Formats: sequence, structure tokens, C-alpha cells
Amino acid sequence: MSQNDYKERVEAHRQSIQVEGNGTSEKPTRMSRKQQREAKGGGKPPKKNKNNSLLTVLAVVFVMIPAAILIYTFVIKSDTPTKEAPKAAGTEHVEIETNQNDEKDTKEKQKKETQTKDSTAKADDVTKEEKQAAKEKEQQKLAEEKAAKEKAAKEKAAKQKAEQEKAEQEKRAAEKKKEEEEKKQPVETVKPSSAYTAAIQGGYLHNAVEGDTIQSISIKYYGSEAYVNQIKQLNGITADRVPAGTKVALIKTQ
Repeated sequence: MSQNDYKERVEAHRQSIQVEGNGTSEKPTRMSRKQQREAKGGGKPPKKNKNNSLLTVLAVVFVMIPAAILIYTFVIKSDTPTKEAPKAAGTEHVEIETNQNDEKDTKEKQKKETQTKDSTAKADDVTKEEKQAAKEKEQQKLAEEKAAKEKAAKEKAAKQKAEQEKAEQEKRAAEKKKEEEEKKQPVETVKPSSAYTAAIQGGYLHNAVEGDTIQSISIKYYGSEAYVNQIKQLNGITADRVPAGTKVALIKTQ
């Protein structure tokens, strides 16, 4: 549609709105319409109908808006399509590339962050494993040291027990041997003397039992064998053994 055709259509529409419905096909002029209104109103101009004016304005506006759109679309825009198309296409291409680059950068950034997190997590896992291994190694070392100490203590206790048992066996063997030797020695009876009688009367005596010797009697009463010879001399004997039931006189030390 050309610009002239559009103007003719607008003018025809406007004229059709202004035509009064008087049944005539002729288009009255402004003067004739004015004269008719004055004749009808007794020479006074009629009041303007505001509603009709508002409707007219709205009708014109509604008609002009699509007309302006059509003019812009077919007349103005049709003159410059080739100039704007390359620019729009280029802009769109740039925007697409920019978006793709942004998406690529974002993905690479996310990938790096993920790799960094994975590396950190792996390092933490390695550190935890190393700490756990060191802790287990330390615990194992302590357990081994404890076991070694317990083993050494048991071995020492067993050795001491064995030595003690051996010493007791040797002691018993020595005592047994001594008893046997003492049994082999001759038994000598006491020969009373005045000193012996005085000591017995004074209560300085020992009733011998089986296995007693002058040495054991001296140790019992005097703490050593220092009085062995004096006891023998007082009792008039030379042997070490004395028969059981013999009253052995003791030396008065005070």
C-alpha cells in the first residue's frame, strides 16, 4: 500500500464519520451545516456534543495507530533492511560467541574448582591415613615394648624362683648332710662338775633335743659360736653332739 492510498482511506473514513444522517447522499459543506443548525435552533448555535467529539477523537486515534504501524513497517523500515541486517546478524553472532565463551569459562572455572577440591580432599585423606598409620605404629611399638617388659619380668621372676628353689634345695641338702655328719660323730654325755652343778642350780641350762649341737646352742643363746669351747669345758665334753634330754649348762655372761 502506497502513502497516497493510505491518505485517501483516512480521508474517506473521516468524512464518513462527519456525515449527518439526513438521508441525502450529498456531502454538505461546513456553511450549510452551520446554517441548518442555526435554523433549527432559532438562530442560536447549538451546544456541542462532547460525547460525539470524544468518540471522534478515539476513532481517529484507533485508526491512526495501526496506520502508523503500517507506514513504519512498509515505508520506513523497507528502506533500510539491508543496512541493519548485517549489523543485527553480526551482533547476534557476537552475542552467541560471548555467551559460548562465558559458558566455556564458567565450565573451566567449575572444573578447576572441582579439581582443586578433589586435590584438597585427597591430600586430607593422605594426611589422615599417614596420621592413622603413625598412630597405629606408635601403638604397636608401645605394645611391643610392654610385651618385652612383661616377658623380661616373667623371665626374671622365673629365674629368681629357680635360683631360690635351687638355694633351698642346696640348703636342705647341706642341712641333711650336716645332720648325717653329726649323726656319725660320737655322742658324749655330760660330766658334772662343781661349776656345772652351780650353773644348773642357778638356772643356766638348756634341755637338749634331738639334733642339738653345742654350736646351735651357742648361736641360740649368745648369737654366735664364740662360747662353744666354754660350754664344752663347763659341761666336761669335747664332742659337738649331745644326746636328747641332756641338761646342758650355760655360761653366765653377766
